[in-house]
Amino acid sequence: MGEVPAKPLIRGQKVWLRPWERADLPARATWLRDAGVMRTLDEPAPIGAAQEERWFEEQLAQQGKEWYRFAVCRLGEEGPIGAVMLGPIDWRNGSAELGIYIGETDEWGKGYGTDTLNALVDFGLGELRLERIWLRVLDSNARAIRSYEKAGFVAEGTLRHLLHQHGRWVDGIQMSLLRDEWTALPRPKGWELGGEPG
Repeated sequence: MGEVPAKPLIRGQKVWLRPWERADLPARATWLRDAGVMRTLDEPAPIGAAQEERWFEEQLAQQGKEWYRFAVCRLGEEGPIGAVMLGPIDWRNGSAELGIYIGETDEWGKGYGTDTLNALVDFGLGELRLERIWLRVLDSNARAIRSYEKAGFVAEGTLRHLLHQHGRWVDGIQMSLLRDEWTALPRPKGWELGGEPG
């Protein structure tokens, strides 16, 4: 992997987003074998190296068309700590689903998730000019729900029995952020953050 750009294009106050590189796949595969990480995702089983390689090739072909997928890195660093995606994008209606996880569990609770959300919605609503970004979260994931609310997302409804996990049905919550709600947020947008990373 190369040098960290002095002024990352997509950034928050703590993180910057960059395209995935093949060299990142071992870290991503490690995260997707971790029970703590997997419990927060809609994945029924661990992900192996061969699946990661296939995913990488598919995401290269889709990047910037129906999907945007990024590695999450701390400002001033190149190594990823998590993943974030926007898609599939409904260009006609200006809507896209958001997905996120911080794979490095030692970094949980440090504000990287909320900062990543802010960076991605600034990109989606500000640069891509989408009207609505939405997500689904398990109702048992209180930490993620708080993070989404801090980033301005509003609960739209309960998704009953969204998925079967660990022998029981789990409900979900659908949340969204609209362009006018994002515009009104009392925080600087990613492109307004100046200075050098770090």
